[in-house]
Amino acid sequence: MEISSKAIPDVLAFFPIFLVVYLIAYFHVFKNWNSKSRPEASSCLISLFHSTPALVMASLSLFSDKHRGFASANTPFQNMVLDYSIAYFVMDLIHYLIFYPDDVLFIGHHLATLFVFLTCRYLVVHGAFAILVLLIAAEVTSVFQNLWTLANARRSDVEFAAKVYAFLSPPFYTLYTIVRGFFGPYFVYRMGVFYLSGAADSAIPRWVWASWMVVVVVAISVSILWISNLWIELFQEGSGIIERKMSYGNQPNRSLQGDEDVVSNLVAKHPDANKGEREVAQGHNNVGENDTSPYGSIGWRLRSRRNGCLNLQYHIVCSRGKGYFTQRAEEAEHFPFCAVCPEAVVHIMLHSVGARGSPSNGSVTPRHDSSCQRCTRDGEFGKMREHKVD
Repeated sequence: MEISSKAIPDVLAFFPIFLVVYLIAYFHVFKNWNSKSRPEASSCLISLFHSTPALVMASLSLFSDKHRGFASANTPFQNMVLDYSIAYFVMDLIHYLIFYPDDVLFIGHHLATLFVFLTCRYLVVHGAFAILVLLIAAEVTSVFQNLWTLANARRSDVEFAAKVYAFLSPPFYTLYTIVRGFFGPYFVYRMGVFYLSGAADSAIPRWVWASWMVVVVVAISVSILWISNLWIELFQEGSGIIERKMSYGNQPNRSLQGDEDVVSNLVAKHPDANKGEREVAQGHNNVGENDTSPYGSIGWRLRSRRNGCLNLQYHIVCSRGKGYFTQRAEEAEHFPFCAVCPEAVVHIMLHSVGARGSPSNGSVTPRHDSSCQRCTRDGEFGKMREHKVD
């Protein structure tokens, strides 16, 4: 058994493609995304560039091989597909090592996958049939998974992304469950039966195919656990929406997922800190013993006006104010928030909450900073105050 080096130039040719795509994605396509989502989105884009070509090429390479089998020799076409996938996984591994060095699960997954591809391609030069069938199974769901991941990354601040996420989730979960939960285990069982029979020992050493089996079984097990958790979350979300519809269906002044609901859930999770309609503020940056919101600059300013205590209405306001500033973090780089901006948002949202029927607080008076681009009459908060919108 000798190491093959004939197709090494193929890897060297494919790797720059993924590198260039990643750099274009990071510095151009997703340049306006926040620092947390930007690397993940770039990784998704190179995954899209890998998944569809790999799916098509792997399928064609298998159909064109009349002697395909678990122990058959790799064809040149199959070797090229393996090289293409090796280049992708090396690029994505570099991505994780740079941006997510603590993500041991994904780094381990990529290292294990590379071990399987490299040993199949360069060490034994046999067994590509099984590896490519598993690759096809993985890439069938990859396109949907990447689109779903991109939508998930922006669903909290982009309405269209939230709709795409909600639309894709059920069919993506279903397809993923069928492929990873049923077909995958069945095919791995067939692999195991063949290899244990000893029919492949002359072409693939036992330690090689045994290591392949371990990697594949662990990968499929993790996939099943992951999709199971997603199904649980989806059912929980659906149950919550139904319960809220049943609870609030006859109450005209309550929105289905309004701030009042957010606050009710918050107080219910931290009953020890609840004193009727007031939460006891401990320190300047947390509320209650479990560090519940509101916190940060908005929470500090609110508590400073209420003698260290917060009522339910302020929780409602802060749940919106915190989301407002989170969604506009990148805008602040060009038009920074002044010291009064948090209060501006709070005052405007207090008016909106009061307009929906919640108790008003007449003791709070609006403020603005005439030197701040956001607080002036023609600025963002000025217009919000003028039109009383949130």
